[in-house]
Amino acid sequence: MGKINNYIAILLTEEIVKIALVVKGKVSNLLFQDVRGLDDEHLARVIHSLMSKLNHKKAEVCCLMPSGMTTSKNLEVPSTSSEEIKSIVSLQAGRHTPLSREEIEVGYINLGAVNNNATRVLLVIANKQVLKNQLSVFDKAKIEISKVLFIPEGIAHFYSNVVGLQADPSPTGVLDIGDKNSDFLIVFKGHPIVSRNIPVGKKNILEEGQTGIERLIEELSVTIDSYKSEDIGAVPTSYILTSGDDVSQQVQTALKEKLNWDAQPIPYEENISASKSVLKKITTSYKGVSFLDVISSAILAKDAQVDLMPDEIRMQKSIEIQGREMFKAAMLTIILLIVFISIFGIRLYFKNAFLKKIRTEFKDTHEEVMYLEKINDRIMVIKSYLDDRTVALDVMREIYNKIPTDIYLTSLIMDKEGKITLQGISDISSSIFSFGTALRETDLFKSVNIGPTTAKKDRGRDATAFEITLNLKPSLGEEKQDKQEEE
Repeated sequence: MGKINNYIAILLTEEIVKIALVVKGKVSNLLFQDVRGLDDEHLARVIHSLMSKLNHKKAEVCCLMPSGMTTSKNLEVPSTSSEEIKSIVSLQAGRHTPLSREEIEVGYINLGAVNNNATRVLLVIANKQVLKNQLSVFDKAKIEISKVLFIPEGIAHFYSNVVGLQADPSPTGVLDIGDKNSDFLIVFKGHPIVSRNIPVGKKNILEEGQTGIERLIEELSVTIDSYKSEDIGAVPTSYILTSGDDVSQQVQTALKEKLNWDAQPIPYEENISASKSVLKKITTSYKGVSFLDVISSAILAKDAQVDLMPDEIRMQKSIEIQGREMFKAAMLTIILLIVFISIFGIRLYFKNAFLKKIRTEFKDTHEEVMYLEKINDRIMVIKSYLDDRTVALDVMREIYNKIPTDIYLTSLIMDKEGKITLQGISDISSSIFSFGTALRETDLFKSVNIGPTTAKKDRGRDATAFEITLNLKPSLGEEKQDKQEEE
């Protein structure tokens, strides 16, 4: 899979759906829909309709767990090994929630080593059934969710980059006042070291007035007291409000008066990279709606430490992905096989067609060649016959030319196999061997064998009787016939 730079973050609650599309760190589109009173089927259709308005084919989709549905706890883990930390966190998670270990999904943020033997982490716990219910709605909407993100992690990362909190030696408080609840974070070195969701929001403050503000101030005071008692770290020296509206200004004044906090409003919309159309939506169509949660989570999605996707669903998705990859590989193999067979078949077809064309074009020539070959065979037979007829004359002529004057023949016999027997008398015995040597040097005889000689009287003189056996070489016709028989 190629490198993904586009992310979509979706926040689904019982009342609203918020969606942010971030392309290479820039907010490309924002969507908001009121979904109060809708059942899962209608809700899925609404989400599917909203997603169809986004160009999300090349974007990874993440959903967010509402802050009120998660629990966080700052812990010190006696290990610095990532594998050991994961195991210890998983074992300790059940102690910080009334639910059983099988009913919760656990994630954590590594906040860094405390010493050589311990690491501080922010434990994040979510109800597994709530997670599955949300993922089921997205599944019905035909949206594939890749991660389930923790909202405070995105907000902490966003403001750490905006204000440059990574280099700050002391923690910073961040207060994000939402519609019906608020998120309070203590951020240090880019991570939330404490996160609390407070059930007081802008609607409460607008409806209750000063009473609502006092409730929020009280909850913040309790959070700081708890932070101090747990000895997690230094108390924040500065505070940030994520909005600059009228409610935030009232809260800013109350924080200064009641808790002596110097809280500065740093509106998120003034610090995001976004198109003009998106900024216009925030100030007009979606005025009063905070998109900080979905925007900050989408920006951090690639590097987020917390992923609350249930293990069984993650495993199921992994199996589905492997199945799709195997199916693609099988289809590719089949396609390649079909292409190979097609190429082979086409080549065979053209070869057969070419051979047929050659046969058609040279049919008459082939018949003429075959006819000429038959005539040639007949000529060779006749030539062989004629050669055989002249063999006896050739033999007589060759013997006559080679025979010495002191030798005369008494007998010459030649059989059908080409064997010739010569008998004669020589006045000088050495002439017999000279005669045999002369016969061997001719091209007519294949072999010349001189038999035993005997002494005798011939016409009152001493002489030597001899016998020579000759074997003729085969004629040209016979040689061709012999080769054909061997083949």
